[in-house]
Amino acid sequence: MFALWLTRLRAAVSKRELEVLRLIGQGKNNQEIAEMLHLSDGTVRNYVTRILSQLDLRDRVQAVLWAQQHLIN
Repeated sequence: MFALWLTRLRAAVSKRELEVLRLIGQGKNNQEIAEMLHLSDGTVRNYVTRILSQLDLRDRVQAVLWAQQHLIN
């Protein structure tokens, strides 16, 4: 069951988006994520927007909770 869920997650969210999501789950803000991944703030914002849409989450708080429940940090 978990393997099927993980396969679906990987199909919906790119590897880079998973990296961003893990960092969100660790409480990092966009600027910190941008510096860690060598991206612009705008690129991180775009990733966050896509993540929220793809996982049907309303806001960053839900993304943090989702990441903490579903991803290994």
